Amino acid sequence: MISSDGDREPKATLLLLAYLNCLPTSGDMKAEVERTRSYVVRQVTDYKLKQQREELGGRGALHLVVFGMWAPSTPTTHDANAGS
Repeated sequence: MISSDGDREPKATLLLLAYLNCLPTSGDMKAEVERTRSYVVRQVTDYKLKQQREELGGRGALHLVVFGMWAPSTPTTHDANAGS
């Protein structure tokens, strides 16, 4: 997990990985860079989700839905019928 405050938004790391991916290197090296980039992004995402859960006091997704802090990505049946 990300332990340093400075690494919670690893912009420099992601920039360096993007640069390394642009260099003319072997496919194995590009695959390693992509694995590393995926790992960094996953760690940041996991950290942010953990922080959000802690801010909500462990209430989880149900709390988000009930209190309107989460919007579904697709219209609900009610929303779809509203235009009729």
